Order: sequence, then structure tokens, then C-alpha cells
Amino acid sequence: MVRILKSKKFYLAIFIPLLSSILFYFLVVQSSLTFSTEINKQVQFINKEKLKKHVKHLSEIGSRLTLKLEKPHYDKNKRDQKIEYITNELKASGYAITKEEFKKVIRPELPAVIGVNLFATKIGSKQPKNIIEIGAHYDTRMDSPGADDNCSGISALLEIAHNLKVIQTNKTIRICFFDLEEYGLYGSREHVRRIKENTNETVEEIIVLEMIGYSSDKEKSQKTPIRIPLFVDPPETGNFISLMSNWDSRDIAYQFEDAAKIYGKLPFFGLKILGGFLKEKDRSDHYPYWLSNYKAIMITDTANFRNHHYHQKTDVYTTLNYDFMHKVTISIYALLLHRSK
Repeated sequence: MVRILKSKKFYLAIFIPLLSSILFYFLVVQSSLTFSTEINKQVQFINKEKLKKHVKHLSEIGSRLTLKLEKPHYDKNKRDQKIEYITNELKASGYAITKEEFKKVIRPELPAVIGVNLFATKIGSKQPKNIIEIGAHYDTRMDSPGADDNCSGISALLEIAHNLKVIQTNKTIRICFFDLEEYGLYGSREHVRRIKENTNETVEEIIVLEMIGYSSDKEKSQKTPIRIPLFVDPPETGNFISLMSNWDSRDIAYQFEDAAKIYGKLPFFGLKILGGFLKEKDRSDHYPYWLSNYKAIMITDTANFRNHHYHQKTDVYTTLNYDFMHKVTISIYALLLHRSK
């Protein structure tokens, strides 16, 4: 019996490190991202002041849905103002804009409204039918200016689009501005439905930006949907960027962490595989992609787990940390350039 126990211990001592090495290879080494002098040069053009300008302008337009006399009121003009701003910025960068329109009921007290997704496309030089998408939603919660949620994500898209236009990528990059995320992920659901039907192109993945501008250096400023010591144990100070991915998307997640470390010089924490099992997994526009077996990750400052202005009237542009947002945008842009090579 003693010999058997010793034998088991011996094999376990060999098997566990071997298994760990195999997992490390398939989960990390194969997904690693290495420094590129050219990409490092490009990401330096991300402009912090322009990021702030976009957030300020978009958040000051305000929400299209407001509460008047205790009843929801839909203001189409505010939606159109945001569309006009996004469109003008993209056209100034040299893009042609395409739209997807769809009709949805967002509140039972209101008639159906027309949702509008916007797209700008950078055609790849070698693999034009292979598409990497990057997206964020431009609608906000009722009565919330939505500086962080999600003018910060839209601002990053506009700045990335501006810089992306003058460089060459092998794969096509589609920049997506989704509507009606706050009321059921309707914009991204509609878009996924359409790309599934389009057999003339291959959408490989999407990078979704969901609130990327709020950080705090205060101790205990970070909450978490799950904490398992030594296994899932995010920092308790909310000064890092986070991401959520499922098993199929883990390679993008690992590469984003590399980009944050190498280019953004930014603390990070990711739910790279467990993200697909959390009850919070369906809270943004990555989720319809998962449901249709597309790769997708969500990059976020963790929303209400850090930002107490979440979905409030106080979600204004002065509450954001633009140094933090600048580093996040640099990291995202670096990831996108690596993935589109």
C-alpha cells in the first residue's frame, strides 16, 4: 500500500506540471502578442484631447429618452444629433457611412421606434472579405448623459477610425456604432442577424467597448460579481481595465492583456474563460455574437462595479479620467492592428 501511494504521488508530481505546461502553451503562448515598432509608432497618434472633446459633445446632447410628468418621452431629435456628429466625424476622416435600420418597441408605453446602426469600413489590402469588427453602442439610459456609458466607447471608436484611415491593414476592419443597446441589445442583435445571412464575407470577431473612461485610485473602490481567492481575485482598487471573454474568444483576450501591458502601460484584469458562465455575461453587445458562435470580447471599466454614476444623471464628462481612457484606447488600437495584420 505504501508503495502504491508513493507511486501515485510520483505520477502526480509529473502529471500536474506537465498538464499545467500544456494548458499554458495552448491558452497563453499560442495567443501571445509581441512588440511591434511600427504599431507602437501608430498608437502614439491617439489624441487624449480629442477623446475628451468627443465625450463632452456627445454627452451634452443627452439621452433621447427622458421622463416628463412621470412618463417616458422619446426625443428623436437627440438621436439624430448623435448620428449627425458621428457621421460628420467619420466623413471628415474620409469614410463612407452605411446604415442598418430596424423597428423595435423599447418601452410598452411608447410606440415602436426606428433604431439606426452606423458603420465605417476600412477595406483590407490582402484579405478584404475577412472582417474584424470593433464596436460600441451610442444610445444612453433614460435621463443619463452617458459620458462613460457609452460616450467613452464611441469616442475611442472615432479616434481609432481617424488614425486607422491612413494606414494599411491586411484584413478589413468594420467600425460599428450600435443603437438601442440599453433596451435589449437590439442594434447588435439586428446586425448579427444580417451578417449571418451574408455569405459574401466572413466576420471573424468583434471587440466591444463598453464604458472605458472611469477609474479610481481609492482603496476598496472596486467591486466584483465574483471573487474566489487565488482563482478569480480582481484588485480592490478600481484603476485597471477589465475584459470579458468566453472560451472561444480567449486568444483575443490574452492578446488584449499583452497590448495593455506592452503599449498602454496599463493595469488589467480579465475574466477570460469564466466570463461566459457569469450571470452578467449578457450585459453588452458582445453577447449576440456569442449566441451565434462568433468570437467576441468586451472591454470595460466594469460599469456599476466601480462607477457610482452608472445610469445616473451624474454620468457627465467631468467625472472621467482621460489619462486612463487614453491608455485604454491605445491598448485597444494596438490589439486591433495586431489582429488585422
